[in-house]
Amino acid sequence: MNSKNFYIITKTPLRVSFFGGGTDIPKFYNKIYGEVISTTINRYVYVSIKSHDQLFKDDFRLNYSITEHVNGLKNIKNNLIRSCMQYLNIKQRMEINISSDIPASSGLGASSSILVGLLKALHIYKNKKITKKELAEMASKIEINILKNPIGKQDQYAATFGGFRSYKFFRGNKVEVKELKSNSLKNIFNNSVFIWIGNFKESKIILNQQNERNSK
Repeated sequence: MNSKNFYIITKTPLRVSFFGGGTDIPKFYNKIYGEVISTTINRYVYVSIKSHDQLFKDDFRLNYSITEHVNGLKNIKNNLIRSCMQYLNIKQRMEINISSDIPASSGLGASSSILVGLLKALHIYKNKKITKKELAEMASKIEINILKNPIGKQDQYAATFGGFRSYKFFRGNKVEVKELKSNSLKNIFNNSVFIWIGNFKESKIILNQQNERNSK
């Protein structure tokens, strides 16, 4: 990859979770195991990274719900972007743009889709291959262990593998991914209605409560 001139775009799906939410949290699946059934949908998060010329005074130009003009990685306010860049030791000046088909905090796993899309783009930039399993685990590590968000692994895996699948979570970071029959999904969506009611979901409160119950 020519670091002086690059432009990379990723398109990562959002997901709808049907069953098993909360069983993908380490404090649950380390005791027994967890299982989640979910599907990705035709709504996406788009991440682009491009070279940032020396003509610009800032090292990083970030566009998402706000715009940041930043010098130095440590000064990046966006936790997801900063953590990905630091984890992969990216020091190259660049512009990063994040947009979505759905508003944030809609309960569709947007933050994990952003992480997966950005990590994929940065691996392409570094000309490094990464498996789906590695990508999902890396996104999980950043979001759960580094950023200390009280969430599980289902969103990172759904964003990475896509489709209609079940995910079983076991201690020791073992995850079984199984594709489910698409006819079942067709029946579910033919008998479902998704309605935007204008409210936003703050999942941290619910997940913190689940973590507390699983600690007992």
